[in-house]
Amino acid sequence: MQTILVVDDDEAQVISLTHFLEREGFKTVSARSGAEALQTLDRSPCDLVVLDVAMPGMDGFEVCKRIRSTDKVKHVPVIFLSAKASSADYRTGTKSGGDTYITKPFRNSQLLMMINSLLAMRRR
Repeated sequence: MQTILVVDDDEAQVISLTHFLEREGFKTVSARSGAEALQTLDRSPCDLVVLDVAMPGMDGFEVCKRIRSTDKVKHVPVIFLSAKASSADYRTGTKSGGDTYITKPFRNSQLLMMINSLLAMRRR
């Protein structure tokens, strides 16, 4: 069973995402901050990260940069899931190492399609 780390400071968003992903057959772990996400990945690497951008303290872009600079987890796909939707945000997401950027509100089917696609590419 593949494990997805859900990182968001909004508890309702975390609960909604984890319930959806678990119904789709994934194991989930969650973090409410960037620092907690990095600690979680250090303890038990995941197969994919769904990462909010706007969080207090360390934002999602910085978390992604740190993931990409850590040998143990730099290969883990990162999906940004954010209400920030400007072209500058997309560019920053790409420059920080994100694999894709989905804006809120989003369709669960869209997220699931991206997750399955990234996990399939990783298996190759």
